[in-house]
Amino acid sequence: MIKTTMKLRRFSCLITWLVLSTLPTRAGVIPDRWEKVDALKPGCKIVVQLKSQDRVEGTLMETNQKALMLASEDGSIKEIPKLAVQTVTQERPSNRSTWIGTGIGGAAGAGIGAGLSGGLDETFLARTDLMALTFGAVGALAGAMIGRTLSKPRQEVLYRAK
Repeated sequence: MIKTTMKLRRFSCLITWLVLSTLPTRAGVIPDRWEKVDALKPGCKIVVQLKSQDRVEGTLMETNQKALMLASEDGSIKEIPKLAVQTVTQERPSNRSTWIGTGIGGAAGAGIGAGLSGGLDETFLARTDLMALTFGAVGALAGAMIGRTLSKPRQEVLYRAK
């Protein structure tokens, strides 16, 4: 009895640790701090909102203490003074739709596989557990691809002026 309780407690601690360690961590933006922008690699696409309400989109070429260097789509390079910047944002892919699609596809596939195996006998196809796993895996893969296709990128704010 005591060993079972200890095993159950260890197992629940392990599950809790796994869930908490896989939660996404997002650091908020501290106003007037350029560290997130300065940490970007050259070649990243960003959107700069100026204090004059103008909007500049481009590929980051370089950052220094006083300015951002952006390459626009037409190939021209723009130097934007950091004092003129209101916000800097970047589009990031979102994995939420992919995970939702994976879950829905896997559950639907497992249900279909289990349902199909009921009418068959004495073959691989008659084993409910194997059919549910096989169809579940195929459904999860299909759901993940559909979810990835339908996902919308999210805007991450990298810099905000006070």
